[in-house]
Amino acid sequence: MDPVQAVTVKIFGEDYRIAGDGDPRRIHELAHFVDEKMRAVKERMVSVHPAKVAVLASLNIADEMFAQKLETERSLEEVKGELARCRALLRSCLSEE
Repeated sequence: MDPVQAVTVKIFGEDYRIAGDGDPRRIHELAHFVDEKMRAVKERMVSVHPAKVAVLASLNIADEMFAQKLETERSLEEVKGELARCRALLRSCLSEE
């Protein structure tokens, strides 16, 4: 396990000191991602408090995450179905020998 490191990141114009045991580059990537999402929300709105921007950006991120999770679950079910068909075909081929 990596040692705990503190990293300073800037999100939506504010500095945040984040401590974690992960790769500092990853923390910077995540902070940049959040910053971009907040700025995208701000561009669509007129004079909004930063806390509201953060909440709306969080909802957008959660929506993307849930959509990706659903897509992953669908893909997994498709793979399971294909695997079952392959097993049945293999059993059929082996039983013919």
